Formats: sequence, C-alpha cells, structure tokens
Amino acid sequence: MRILLLCHNFNWLSQRLHVDLRRAGHEVTVELDIHDDFTREAVALFSPDLVIAPFLRRPIPADVWRGTLCLIVHPGIRGDRGGPSALDSAILDGEATWGVTLIEARKEMDAGPVWAWAEFPMRPARKSSLYRHEVTQAAVACVFEAIGRIERREGAALPANWGRVRATRLPEVRPYPRPDPTLGRGSATHHPGVGRRSRRYDDDRRTDFPGV
Repeated sequence: MRILLLCHNFNWLSQRLHVDLRRAGHEVTVELDIHDDFTREAVALFSPDLVIAPFLRRPIPADVWRGTLCLIVHPGIRGDRGGPSALDSAILDGEATWGVTLIEARKEMDAGPVWAWAEFPMRPARKSSLYRHEVTQAAVACVFEAIGRIERREGAALPANWGRVRATRLPEVRPYPRPDPTLGRGSATHHPGVGRRSRRYDDDRRTDFPGV
C-alpha cells in the first residue's frame, strides 16, 4: 500500500510508524504539514492509497480528505475531542485510563468515522514517557488494525467518534503498572487547549514537552 505520513514534525511516533510500515512492506513517504498547498502537491505527486497523520496541529484540507482516505491519530480515548492537547488534559485531570483513537478526517476535528481505538492504564509519569511508550504502542496497533480493515474492504468501525466508553476489543498494547488510585479520575471529554499557565510542573507529571 502507498502511504503518505503527514505530520507537523517528524516526531517519535511518526518515526516509529515510518519504520514499522516499511518493514511491513508498504511504500511510505513523509510530508511535513507546513502549508495546505504543499500537502496538496505531495498527495498529487505520490498518489497515496492512504494518508496517515500521526501528529497534526491543524486540519487537513477538505479537498485532500475528500479525494483520499485520511486517518488522524488522536491521542485520546474514543469520544474525546480534545484535539492535540488531549493527552495533556488527561494527565492534568488525573485520568486512570486513556487511549488512542484513529479518526477519519472530516470538517469537524476529532468527529469523523472511527477506524480503530485502544486504551491503556495511565502511569503517574511525564508526558514524554507516556507518549513514547503507551501512546506510541496504541497508535501503531490502531494503524495496523485500520490497514487490515482497508485490505479486507470492511470500512470504518464506527460512523463517528461517539461515546466515551471502554473498548470491548483492544489491539495488543504493551502493559504498564496501574497508576496510584489517589490521583483520581476526571470526567470531561472535551478540553480547550492547555496553556502553560494551567500546566503543573511536578517532575513526575510534566506535560511541557513539545513535539514528543
């Protein structure tokens, strides 16, 4: 399969997907999300079967996702619409469980059809550690599950990113110890952008690691 990785920068998850997809025999190229016209040009030149966005900070142009299947790795559980700050909010809210959802691009961010999702127990750890381990493992599992669905011509698993519920069937995700239950659990599913002033600088729970 010809796969275009569209990303804000070539971060840890983007690199991991690039390696794993190539090892699986897919033809993969990378385009940095600098400008809509560059994205359009990359799609026109490469003619991908699939666009995967591991790390974005803005929407994919509508004419791109209308013409090519675009799947966005959202760092939040199914039903969450917190955008790029979803993992930050989960850490600050003391979530006991979090996850990754693979969402098809639509006009409304984080609201399109869901192709795969996975959850994992949260550790009391820095964002960079959670991102490089739990989030990355879950995202890779979701991407390969979605590719399997495409190859079997099954389509999306859900018509929209609905409901904050625990998944009944999870792709294999590397296990980690359960977090301290005293950290509590939040309840919001939609989070505004998390600014620096609202971030906690506890050494065990820092979230200010750009482009992890």
